[in-house]
Amino acid sequence: MPDLTQESRRRRSDAVERLFVLWIVSTLLIVVSLAIVTVFMAGQLRAQSQAVSTLNASVATLEQRLSAGEEQRSALAEALRRQASQPVSVPATSPADVQPAPQPHDAEQVDQARVQAALDALLVPGDALPWTLADPIKAEALLESLAAGSPEPGWEPSTWLRLALVARLASADESAASFAALAERGGVSLAQYFDLSARVLLDRGDLEQARAFAMKLVGEASADQRAWLVLASIEYRRNDLAAADGALAHVLEPASLDAAERVSLGRMLVAVERWDRLRGVTELLRTPPAELLGDVNMLRAVMAIVDGKYAAALAILDSLLESRPEDYDLLTWRGVALLKAGQFGAARDALSHTADVPGRPEAWYWRGRIEMEAGNPDQAVKFLQSALAASRRFAPAWEALGSLALNRGDLPAAITNFATAVEVNPRRAQAHLFLAVAHAKASDRAAAQADLRNAFQLDATLLDTARRIEVITRLFSDDELAVLAPAGEPAASPSSSSAPSP
Repeated sequence: MPDLTQESRRRRSDAVERLFVLWIVSTLLIVVSLAIVTVFMAGQLRAQSQAVSTLNASVATLEQRLSAGEEQRSALAEALRRQASQPVSVPATSPADVQPAPQPHDAEQVDQARVQAALDALLVPGDALPWTLADPIKAEALLESLAAGSPEPGWEPSTWLRLALVARLASADESAASFAALAERGGVSLAQYFDLSARVLLDRGDLEQARAFAMKLVGEASADQRAWLVLASIEYRRNDLAAADGALAHVLEPASLDAAERVSLGRMLVAVERWDRLRGVTELLRTPPAELLGDVNMLRAVMAIVDGKYAAALAILDSLLESRPEDYDLLTWRGVALLKAGQFGAARDALSHTADVPGRPEAWYWRGRIEMEAGNPDQAVKFLQSALAASRRFAPAWEALGSLALNRGDLPAAITNFATAVEVNPRRAQAHLFLAVAHAKASDRAAAQADLRNAFQLDATLLDTARRIEVITRLFSDDELAVLAPAGEPAASPSSSSAPSP
């Protein structure tokens, strides 16, 4: 019989040994795991440490670069201060009223020769403008640095004038006014400054300020027809055709203008319907520069319409529209050519672009003229009122409304509309003639006589037109009409600018 006690002891001893072994193995596994985790974490810490070191090195490099940039900026500012001029003051409404800003007692004096050299490099002749900036950034930097120094005694007025031009081109308007005031005090003419200011402000769309400078320009240089051309351009943009026409009356030698100026003159002559003068301008543009050929051809198309050559006009306009399909003026004059050719339906289609440009009166007016000639007076009135909504100073629309009133026998309305046409454009000869016709129909001989005299003084060729209007010849004999014409003006054949009978 086996000894159970011994067997039991042996089994317990084996169990204890196994437990001990398991404990040893578990402990070893835990130690190994801890070692592995420690090694892994150490690697991560080393990687993070390296990343932080790299970041610190980048920050240090950036700081060094920023410090170097600051040193370069300081050096540039110091160089600019050495070329600086007098500080800029707040401008008054007129250059003469501008007071220069007080100078700091310890300001560094600026050498005029250095400023003049900088101006020589900055101011260069321009195309659209008389002057332009060779380097706008340098110009702005120069203007920004002016407050750091004071000019040496006895600076030349021409230096101040050129600084004013640079400031105007750089849109530093307050600085421009200050410099112009200093130039004016030195006795120099400000015509260049007024000219450039008017053109720059016109380009910006600031029409009222541009007009103010243009008025100063013509006051300073009234004998210069280019000054009047600038003023006319501004009045034309303001839709004041009477004022534009008055300014153009001083532009009498287009041969002395360059090609771009002749084109600008031609477009304005179209607007004020000075056809004889337009003919002379187009003759001077027989061989225009390539970049102006399209505009010149449009002027030629208008002259073809005036001369009754509608097919030739349409051929020119259609060719131009291939490259400029949305050009308002080309589309409008194409509609006029079709109307003159009696193609009312095609003319209506051609003038449908009025909805795209509702703020311009010309196409609305010609749509009204189509309906007038087609016998649709009510529709004509709507279009003519749309033209006046675009510009109350568009005299042709008032004339057309007057003609409609005259045709329906409403003499008071006709007189009112024709008188308004005269009021908005006193230089429009045919408006005076229309008013004379309305007064003649009302049997107001004195008023008709005054109107005829005004018409003949503006356009002597209207004498022949008046001799063909029955209501006029019933009131005035041929000799009486001749007396109303300007002395020494022979009766000419009717020109294309003559007014048709209402």
